[in-house]
Amino acid sequence: IASSMIGNLYTASLYLGFRSSLEFEYQKGVDLLGKRVGFGSYGSGSSAMVFSGVIQPGFEEIVKNMNLEAELGDRRRLTLDEYESLHENKLTPEDSMLHSKKEFVLVDVKTDEESRGERRYVFNE
Repeated sequence: IASSMIGNLYTASLYLGFRSSLEFEYQKGVDLLGKRVGFGSYGSGSSAMVFSGVIQPGFEEIVKNMNLEAELGDRRRLTLDEYESLHENKLTPEDSMLHSKKEFVLVDVKTDEESRGERRYVFNE
């Protein structure tokens, strides 16, 4: 459901699909406690990831407050310039288009040989 509102998220689509399904099934009254959920993801090369998880006690306390549709509704279209600024990592947390407050914000992903993939976050007041 959610992916049709957003588009391709690559790796994140696996987890967005799970969240969307979890919320949707809970709203329908499906008993999910103890159910095993399978996850599968593959890349365009020769890599894949397959694993499963079990819905744990207390999940209802989290799921009952989910409102993915409302969260997704709080979006806006980007101009090409805004998109390129995001894609080229030109924005600082203060320049964020999300106006995030009281949360951690990704500010850097290392690309050098020694630290490739390392992510750095700051807390945005």
